[in-house]
Amino acid sequence: MTLAILNLSGLDEAGWRPWFETVLPGKIDWQVAEDPDDLPAADRYVLIYDAPDAQFLRAMQDGEPFEQVIAGWTEHARQVLGRWRKARRRLYLIDADAFGAAPEMLAESLGGWLGCEMGTPPASDHEAEAHPLAILAAQAAHSLDPIRQLADELEVGGMSPRLARQGSEARMGAAYVVLQEQAAAAEKSAAQNKQLDKAKAKTKAAQADRTKARRDVKTLTAKLEEAAAETGSLQAELAARDDAVKVAQAGEAEARKQIDTLNAKLEKAAADLKAQKDAAKAAQTGEAKRGQQVETLTARHEQATAEANRLDAALKAEKETATVAAQALFHEEIELLQQQLMTVQQALEQEYRDGLALRKEAGSDRHQLRSDMDRMRSAAELEQLRLSTMLQEQAEQIAALLEEQRTLTTELDRSREEVDALLASTSWRVTAPLRRARLAVVKPT
Repeated sequence: MTLAILNLSGLDEAGWRPWFETVLPGKIDWQVAEDPDDLPAADRYVLIYDAPDAQFLRAMQDGEPFEQVIAGWTEHARQVLGRWRKARRRLYLIDADAFGAAPEMLAESLGGWLGCEMGTPPASDHEAEAHPLAILAAQAAHSLDPIRQLADELEVGGMSPRLARQGSEARMGAAYVVLQEQAAAAEKSAAQNKQLDKAKAKTKAAQADRTKARRDVKTLTAKLEEAAAETGSLQAELAARDDAVKVAQAGEAEARKQIDTLNAKLEKAAADLKAQKDAAKAAQTGEAKRGQQVETLTARHEQATAEANRLDAALKAEKETATVAAQALFHEEIELLQQQLMTVQQALEQEYRDGLALRKEAGSDRHQLRSDMDRMRSAAELEQLRLSTMLQEQAEQIAALLEEQRTLTTELDRSREEVDALLASTSWRVTAPLRRARLAVVKPT
């Protein structure tokens, strides 16, 4: 429900706004209308007006002629009634004096009109006006027929504590006492009124600051909880990515094991080749030269194996750094290893061609040696192709995981910056005493 409040009385905002802030429930969205001729759209309207005796008293204290006082309030009452008659069901009239004279009764009456439960109104220090002119103002308001009729109609449209302002012997006696004391206490009363106004202004400012601080605390708390939830989500995602990286690293370890297996096979092939060369040397008288060539090839093979081991160690160190530069170097080392393997294969083929002439004389060993060389070469090529493909796939997976990890790290840093900015904000520092006070209240003893 929306509610618009229009103040046409002489009561300042400090006399009625705190009352509405205290008693109106949170489900009612209310605002103050600044221009009487341009009211905002709302479901209900509240109009604050001056009762005749209240306006009479202010006018007579200012020295206005009594006829002018009556004419002024009559015009004021007709304007208020004109608005009320156009929208009786949506407009509620409140006598400005009701906020101080009957705050509980006003809360009950307005709550019944709005159809909701109101809060407890703030304590009132209102006292009946003891000024001698107040008795005259009340007498005029209740004895003059046109004035009384307008006041009665205004009271029908809302809340007015008229009985509290009627004259009595006690009030007249109090007015006489006040009249005797006013001359002697005028200067002291003026100073006290100034101090009281200053205190009220400070109280109003403190209440406004406290209300704003509470709202800021709620907003900052909500933002902090949202940032904490987002940070937890990002951390969980980062942990999942780290697990995926660990799985990929385990795959690399498996690939390295397969490389070691290939190296063992190559060593075994070299040993077999050496055995065949030894057999050919025993069958051929000119095998000495071939033996030297085999030793040369064997040395090259051992050098290639050592280089492969070195590259494998370099690959392990580079994978641990998880950088794009390490991946590029890894690919270059793989290509170099492939070139060296190709060189070894070419040398083996050349050795095979050189030994072919010798095997022609060996007769029965020639066919077996060729078959063994073809089988070893085919197995080495297939194994090399499979490992190259596997290493390429592993490198692509690691690159993708590293990219995701960088993205998550960036998002986590951004969330941390937002949280740091929130904690370093002026609003957060200003509301720190409120948070500490709340923690001190709820902390178990």
